[in-house]
Amino acid sequence: MANLSFDDCVNIVVASTPHPDWYTDDTADSTALFDLGVVGAVDQTHFTGLVNRKLKARGYLIDTALIVSAPPTCVQDSAQSVFDNATAQ
Repeated sequence: MANLSFDDCVNIVVASTPHPDWYTDDTADSTALFDLGVVGAVDQTHFTGLVNRKLKARGYLIDTALIVSAPPTCVQDSAQSVFDNATAQ
């Protein structure tokens, strides 16, 4: 199993949002989850579930409560929470 990099976590976070195609490298530092369609509690639950499934597919586990998923959270901060809390199975 390959190590999980921070860039992997960014990719997982972006791919788990309702609109990953709205993410661009030009605005990477300021893009919030809200900007990618995570706008409420239902979206947050769906988002953290997708992150969890994508991590499991790579051989990692995470407590979804530790994934920072509030709509105003920047993608980078959410990815950092994934990076810090994902553990190899």
